Amino acid sequence: MYSVSDKTPPGFPVITQGPSTRVIEVGHTATMQCKAVGNPAPTIYWIKNQTKVDMSNPRYSIKDVEELSI
Repeated sequence: MYSVSDKTPPGFPVITQGPSTRVIEVGHTATMQCKAVGNPAPTIYWIKNQTKVDMSNPRYSIKDVEELSI
């Protein structure tokens, strides 16, 4: 992925809103946001503790294509 400030070829994925580092107390809910554009549309996934988040776990839910609640 490239950031908006990089010179990217047309259609390459660009992160337009990156998530920020968050510290959340145990038992509380966090909402993480990320947006990216490209052609084809980029797939966004989340990493926790250096592992891709398993979205089949009922603790996690996707609110829409760009948002994940933990």
